[in-house]
Amino acid sequence: MANQNIGIRIPPRGSASEEVRKTFQQIVRRLGSSSTVTFGSVTLADLTATRLVQSDASKVLISVSDLTSWIAGTTNRITVTDDGDGTVTLSTPQDTHTGASPQFAGGTFTNAAVLGSDSVVFQPNADSTTFLQVLDADGGTPVLNVDTTNERVGIGTAATQKDLHVESVVPTIRLSDSNAATDQAVATLIELYRGNNTNRVGFWGMASSSNDVMQLATDYAAGEIVFSTGSNVAALSIDASQNVGISGALTAVSYGGIVEANLLDKTAAETISGAWEFTAASTTLSSTQPILDFNETDGPVDEKFWRCTAAIGDLYLQTKTDALGAGANVLRITRTGTTVDLIRAVATSVDVVGALTATSHGGIVEANLVDKSAVETIGGAWTFSNALTISRSDASADIVLKRVDAFVDFNQDVGTIQFQGGEDGSEEVVALIQAVPFDNWTNTSSPTSLAFHTTPVGATNATERVRINRDGNVSIGTVSSISPLAVEAGLTTTGAVFTLGTKEPTVAANDVLGRINFYAPLETGADAISVAASIVARAEGAFDATTNITSLLFQTGASEVATTKMTITSAGRVGVGLTPTANMAGLSIEAGVLTLKETATPTVDFGYGKILTKSDNQFYFQNGAGVETQVTLGIIGTNVQAYDAGLSNLAGITMAADKMYYTSADNVHVAADLPSFGRTLIANTTAALARSDLALDTADSPIFTGMTAGTAVAATNVIMSMNGVVNKATRIIFKQSGSDKWMMGNGPASEDNKFAIFNAVTGEHTMIVDPVTDDIALAVVGGKIGIGFTGTPSAKVHIDQSSAGGAIPVLTLDQGDVSEEMIEFLCTIGTGNAIEAVAAKVLTTTHFIKITIQGGLTRYIPCGTIA
Repeated sequence: MANQNIGIRIPPRGSASEEVRKTFQQIVRRLGSSSTVTFGSVTLADLTATRLVQSDASKVLISVSDLTSWIAGTTNRITVTDDGDGTVTLSTPQDTHTGASPQFAGGTFTNAAVLGSDSVVFQPNADSTTFLQVLDADGGTPVLNVDTTNERVGIGTAATQKDLHVESVVPTIRLSDSNAATDQAVATLIELYRGNNTNRVGFWGMASSSNDVMQLATDYAAGEIVFSTGSNVAALSIDASQNVGISGALTAVSYGGIVEANLLDKTAAETISGAWEFTAASTTLSSTQPILDFNETDGPVDEKFWRCTAAIGDLYLQTKTDALGAGANVLRITRTGTTVDLIRAVATSVDVVGALTATSHGGIVEANLVDKSAVETIGGAWTFSNALTISRSDASADIVLKRVDAFVDFNQDVGTIQFQGGEDGSEEVVALIQAVPFDNWTNTSSPTSLAFHTTPVGATNATERVRINRDGNVSIGTVSSISPLAVEAGLTTTGAVFTLGTKEPTVAANDVLGRINFYAPLETGADAISVAASIVARAEGAFDATTNITSLLFQTGASEVATTKMTITSAGRVGVGLTPTANMAGLSIEAGVLTLKETATPTVDFGYGKILTKSDNQFYFQNGAGVETQVTLGIIGTNVQAYDAGLSNLAGITMAADKMYYTSADNVHVAADLPSFGRTLIANTTAALARSDLALDTADSPIFTGMTAGTAVAATNVIMSMNGVVNKATRIIFKQSGSDKWMMGNGPASEDNKFAIFNAVTGEHTMIVDPVTDDIALAVVGGKIGIGFTGTPSAKVHIDQSSAGGAIPVLTLDQGDVSEEMIEFLCTIGTGNAIEAVAAKVLTTTHFIKITIQGGLTRYIPCGTIA
């Protein structure tokens, strides 16, 4: 018989019993190189435990020692390729160790995440209107939105319209001083500084300990304040000399000859060419000096200078040359059409013609006519054709509007100063200042608001513009206020605009365009009254027709005047503790800690996560319990790509959908298609899901066209493990053309605890191993056959009866054909063989070989030493 691959030679007929010969034939036939063998389980001693298995060049199963031969990867991906031949290739994910600089196309943090570094930069690959968002737990409208396309920041909106856009049901910017000694002594300011952060140009805020004075001021010596109304037209201006200018409507012609400069100058003299008319409220004039001076400018001739209207008989107050005064001026009160004086004053005497009664003189009692200190009620209207001047030298000159009703409710006015005019003679009220009860008055409470009205373009009646309520809150464009200052204006995308501007005609780098300051002016002094916080708009460079580059500086102080802590540049870069430069993008932090609040209990003031660096220039993560974890990034130079050739090559790879990136050589990254099956396998969260997708689950029956197992290491390596139940077959079946040929596994039902190799067609067993007694009916190791032991056979056929009390022969040969040999040697007997012919020897008998042939014939062959 020809030799087979398994190294077993079938003995020729007549050289061994037919049963033994058939057994060898079955072993050769079933374990040949072209055979299909079924095993219940297989243990390959040459493989290494807990390793993957692959086939070598000789199709022998070996353990995988270097996973990179199967797993080749690229940045943050694992590629699974189904190439149709039953193999699976995984790519290597990018390095994420402490010395690496991984890049991620995206990521989701399901718990609080903390970043800590000297500089943290968020820069998009492409600008987006929603580049960075902070959402609440319910999602929806972002709490914070960073628009890198338009370089804007939105609070409460993702559709930012301006550099800073705040949107809510009632958008409110609240400034509060948490360091005030009392509730009254506060510093809530909006300060405007030049770019050097030293020269303040103006501020707006509370300027009194009782919170009842709101101050809008400019710090420049030549500074002015301008209020504009409709279409941003200047309506009211205050220059550096505290002069007030009202644009447009206020003229000397239409306001009784009062020039604009004297409206607020109580000491200036004024000539009134027109008439003043008081139609309702009483007018009180009081002073220790003459209140009204009538100056005659054309000499001592008859001159009427005070006239009552025709409704009371054209009563005149005039001067006249009179013989009684020997050429001196005589003060006369005379009715028209008569020469009889009603009242005449000559020298020191006053003559009154007729009776003086309260009824006949408008209710003025006689005693009060010459009593300058008495208070008098005037029921009629006084009209002044010229300007009315009220002056005092020893006290303030006051105009008092008094309401003396027993009860005043919020529907009534306390008093009004009206400004009337109109080209058609209708004399409409074009502006007014009105005192309005805030609520019903009592004898202990008189809450009152002050309302200011103006007339817009295209209208003839005044509309309320500004109101100061009982609490000192100022409302512009609304009658109600929820804060010390409330401004409502604009529609749709305009809204209310608060504008701060500089008067500097030539803006240079570091010039301050505006500043909002916050401080506590009524504190104890020193640092307590210094500017505690400030928001500054500062020019980054010179302005021209096409350039207005400006940064926004946020300044705070601890024990000093507020200094810059955060800067937002014209490019949208945000720097905390530093001024961002052109090579910085997004958010940059210097000498600081980035703290992230937990989302589970956002109102609790502990449990923060932090990202920070220390003096050792190392990167640290700190959890809410204060436990720090150091992440050593190493020093890799200023150019990461130059430091890492792999990253440099990766930078040139274009990211695309459905791609897997891997290295085809050292530091060479390429992109390959990632099929749907691969994406599905990567998305699996458990090994069970992956086995299911690969049809390798316990309930699956995968079919392989070939399998090789083996390893070059000496350690035990389990390649395959099969687990069955009692009285059930657990086998590997070898098929040919779909039909079972050989099986390898446990034995039949009565011997299911034994390992067997048997013919699936005939059911004949080739080898059976009893795991309890270690008895092996037949074992084939390295082309050698061993029977009765577990070691490696020392001969082609090695039989070992190792039991001392076995009482059985080692080998029984039964030849049924008496004409055939019991044992046949097919080689030349010579030196080195077990049986050989030698020359004459002297035998010293020590043992005998007993040969018994069935039928009772026994022979002994002497054995011993030969000399």
